[in-house]
Formats: sequence, C-alpha cells, structure tokens
Amino acid sequence: RQHNKAVPFDVTARIIADCCAGLDHAHNLHGADGQHLNLVHRDMSPENILITFEGSVKVVDFGIAKAKDNAFRTQAGQIKGKLGYVAPEAIMGQPLDARADIFAIGATLYLFLCGRPAFTGNNPMEIFEKSLQPPAKPTEINHRVPKSLEAICMKCLEQDRDKRFK
Repeated sequence: RQHNKAVPFDVTARIIADCCAGLDHAHNLHGADGQHLNLVHRDMSPENILITFEGSVKVVDFGIAKAKDNAFRTQAGQIKGKLGYVAPEAIMGQPLDARADIFAIGATLYLFLCGRPAFTGNNPMEIFEKSLQPPAKPTEINHRVPKSLEAICMKCLEQDRDKRFK
C-alpha cells in the first residue's frame, strides 16, 4: 500500500483460496450432537481477512454468523453484512446458506482484481440495487486480470445462487 502497488495476481489467488478453505471448514462444522450446523459467516469482506506475519490467512469476525436453528434471530427485514458484499438472496430476504459467503468472496476477489468494489452507489439502496445485477467483468476494468481468475470471480458473483460454487 505504501508503494501504491496492487497485490500480485498469484498472491491474490492464494489469499482467496485460503479464505475459501476457512469458510469451507466453517460451512461443514458439526455440533457436539453430530448435526450439521449450517454455519454462514454473513459478513465476509476484505476487512475480515487477516494475514499473519508468517503468511497464514485467517477469516475472522464470525460475530454475525448464523447457524440453522440457533437462538440468535435477526429482525424481519434486517440485512446483515457489509454493503457491496451482501448476496442477492439476503437482500431479497430469502434464507441463506454457504453460497451467500461465496458471493461475498467473489465481491472480495473483484476488489483485489480491479482495485475497486464490484457494487458501489451513493447510498445503501443504490448499492443494494446494483448488487442485484452482475457487475462489469474484471477484464473490462483491468485488462491484465487473468481469464481464469475472472471466470472464478464471475461464477462466485452469479445472481442465481444455484450457479455459484457450492
């Protein structure tokens, strides 16, 4: 950041892959009774990625994470998560699963690849409205983005969660 340089694409890919591994671990957790917890982070964003001095990548702040049938309930109509990283199904008030975190990882990858968020606006409603449409492809913003990373990013950002990675 001090030298105003972007993170190299190979390093970006490693950071995102490690975040995905951490989320996959959380998504597949089972309780003491052996039942799948169906944990969803719900607040995945660049601010919740830490890189240790040794280079390990950590996904942090599961403060608004939600497991199926837990005692914590959000108020009706309340959206949790950072603007621009919230999956369309959350905006529409639909039930969430791990694919909402995949959308947020895609928005995070988009930021790393393009140097700007996938979804922006002048107010929260405008950002939510833009989140309900696919963003410009990363290569339209940064022609140096490898096609392979662009494909991963755009699959994560699919509006239809059934078309995202599982």
